[in-house]
Amino acid sequence: MNQDKLSAAFLNASNEYSELVAQGLGEPPAAARAFARMMENAPQSFMDVAHDVAMEMGLMPEKPDGYTANGEPVYRLESIAKRLGISKEEAEKSLHEFEDATGKQFFDVDDVYLVQ
Repeated sequence: MNQDKLSAAFLNASNEYSELVAQGLGEPPAAARAFARMMENAPQSFMDVAHDVAMEMGLMPEKPDGYTANGEPVYRLESIAKRLGISKEEAEKSLHEFEDATGKQFFDVDDVYLVQ
């Protein structure tokens, strides 16, 4: 990641999120918005490391359910819920809360090519 140029938007969002977490405010909508901005502006190398860490922590299914047209791995919500040991309904609720807090919507499934 040290070869990537970090944008001001990424650094600002990262600093804002870190400050909120340090204050014990990692759950409110403001933190979710800062986190979403950070990920949205992250260099690819950061995203690769984040994905690898999530895999090492056992937070993601071992294999993606599909890929975007750009080759990015994607996972069904059901697969993630199963991996985390929560119900599909709990995962949907969490996803909707994140989308509501951040104003972000996840990509259209028309852009996903499922693994057969």
